[in-house]
Amino acid sequence: MIFSISLACITGLAIGLLFQQSRSACSPKCRSNFLTKVSETDEDGNIFIGQIDNNGKRQEHGILVWAQLGMTYDGYWKDNSRVGIGELIWSDGHRYKGQWKDNERSGLGVMQWPNGQRYIGAWLNNRQYGEGIQFYPDGQMYRGTWQNDLRSGLGIQIETDGAKYEGQWWSDMKDGNGTYTDKDGNKIVGIWKSDALHTVLLNVTLEL
Repeated sequence: MIFSISLACITGLAIGLLFQQSRSACSPKCRSNFLTKVSETDEDGNIFIGQIDNNGKRQEHGILVWAQLGMTYDGYWKDNSRVGIGELIWSDGHRYKGQWKDNERSGLGVMQWPNGQRYIGAWLNNRQYGEGIQFYPDGQMYRGTWQNDLRSGLGIQIETDGAKYEGQWWSDMKDGNGTYTDKDGNKIVGIWKSDALHTVLLNVTLEL
């Protein structure tokens, strides 16, 4: 197995993350401040329901609804920033639930698109970065490493008919050493360049 984190492991971590009782993202210093539960609407119509400290900053758990953007965040805060576990729902149906740092998706989380696409895995600065699994609307699935929302590193792409490519990726394309196995089990071991087979190193055809 070429991956340090398997499909079952990532899925298990995500389930544990999303359904565990979240710890407060607030620091000990923050907890020493007096927190007040509020339900307030600002001049732009944005609604916040949660806790603020004596400086008026959002702390610990709270819900913020952006009136004009149609977005809702339900999760943890620290000094007005989304930190810890939380869920953000966009007006167009996009949905992210997972870890946050300084208002950005960072850590482990699940992203769902309106078209049914779904990503479970690591994030850094609002981008898919690290180990993760992506399920596509047409039934394809990719499991492996990501950089800046693109498949890069080692990964397995499984197509709808059961064929798969296992090997190196770069900038969302097959690039480097890899093995392609068709739906009948025939294999090509070779070198790919820019998503195309460049050099065949081994060709294994199963006899019927």
